[in-house]
Amino acid sequence: MPQLNVNEIFYTIQGEGPTTGTPSIFLRLSGCNLRCYWCDTTYTWLYSESMADGIRQKLPVELKTYPLNVYSKEQETHTMQFDDILAEMAQYSCTHIVISGGEPLLQAELIDFSSLLLEKGYSLEIETNGTQSPQGYHQSIRFNVSPKLENSYNDLDRRYIPAVLDEFLVADTIFKFVVSSREDLQEVQEIISNHSIPPDRVYLMPEGKTSEELAPRSKWLIELCKEYNYRYSHRLHVELFDKKRGV
Repeated sequence: MPQLNVNEIFYTIQGEGPTTGTPSIFLRLSGCNLRCYWCDTTYTWLYSESMADGIRQKLPVELKTYPLNVYSKEQETHTMQFDDILAEMAQYSCTHIVISGGEPLLQAELIDFSSLLLEKGYSLEIETNGTQSPQGYHQSIRFNVSPKLENSYNDLDRRYIPAVLDEFLVADTIFKFVVSSREDLQEVQEIISNHSIPPDRVYLMPEGKTSEELAPRSKWLIELCKEYNYRYSHRLHVELFDKKRGV
């Protein structure tokens, strides 16, 4: 039977991007090919102390003590058959689904499962880091692509694959950049220019795991969006719930 590696399924509102505020069933999948030190869903992939040490080694001195919690893969990853996932989703009176991670496109089985969701009348958006090809997915799916910047401390050849990013240049795709400082904008603009991304499909989103971290960055980031005609994406779920999961 076809199956997926699932981290969690829950009902909430979408907190980011163009559908912010939309009641949504979240299907969060396990596993990721990148290692962003500020990731707010490390429980989907950070499963060993050696992995945490590898991340710390790449961080500058001022971030060496950044807390990185290691999680249990056995507790955080649940192999579920398609029918069981659908049954859990059916308990919610909602027809909009957000598939996130981790990096969901790592699981090839998602192509068939996403088609099954569409057949059942669900609308669908998928969060991705833009390093895995979207080929095979139905054109009606909205991809929210979040290319990772230098501020994530991933190696460039792992986080930025131009040929793959070009594959996402279709009608409904938006590009959402996590911004930590004003200096990040130069890299954002380089990616936008390299791929001729229209400004109205660019979202700048402040990095932060708590409302206290978001507040100061949001104010100057909004001003940058106004200056360059980009769109601002808040993190509504962080503003409302901080680090709480399943909301």
